[in-house]
Amino acid sequence: MEKGERIDMSTMTLEAPIEAYTEQGLIIKEQADNINITSPESYEAAGQFVKGIKGLMTDIKDTFGPLKKKASESHKAVVKEEAERLTPLQEAEGIIKGKMAAYLKTEELNRRVMQAMLEAEAKKQHDERCLQEALALEAAGNVSDAIAVLDTPNQTPAPLVVSNIPKVTGVSEREVWKFEVVDASKVPDQYKTVDEKKIGAIVRALKGVTDIPGVRVWSEKQMAVRG
Repeated sequence: MEKGERIDMSTMTLEAPIEAYTEQGLIIKEQADNINITSPESYEAAGQFVKGIKGLMTDIKDTFGPLKKKASESHKAVVKEEAERLTPLQEAEGIIKGKMAAYLKTEELNRRVMQAMLEAEAKKQHDERCLQEALALEAAGNVSDAIAVLDTPNQTPAPLVVSNIPKVTGVSEREVWKFEVVDASKVPDQYKTVDEKKIGAIVRALKGVTDIPGVRVWSEKQMAVRG
């Protein structure tokens, strides 16, 4: 076709079979690339052309609509069937994981308590030995040495309490850090998200008189086409 030539979309078959839509789309895309709008007449022709495109798009959507609906219904049915079988297993998994996590927490608490007791006992024995030695040195007149002995750190640490929880192949624990906001006013700005949806609603409502600090407002022309 010649550039700027008026396109008659009425000659196109709107009830074309699905396999024809691909070819039509490629042809129309090529025609659109070759159109030049340089006059009122070519502008009007382009408007008619884009209206034809809009109509063909509607026809394609109408053709694929029932297919999409059927596929969506089938997908939903499959998802439902899957969920009915997965749900009790997922619940069972959650129950067991919760019980395992609770057991780990209890055992770790017991281990820490036992470790603290052993460390306290080791410190007590160390302090008693140092005290007896310091008293002997003081009685012998070695006061400075007695003081030094009392300041001597324990060189014999308490035995390490090791967890006796068995390792299960394929099952492991990991540390997960979580948080909650206790005072939103104190949260730094870099952790706050601008609500662009709310800003957009205000801009569309107030248009040019919108006054939001830190926000620039402008308008653009967009073409609206009805098939």
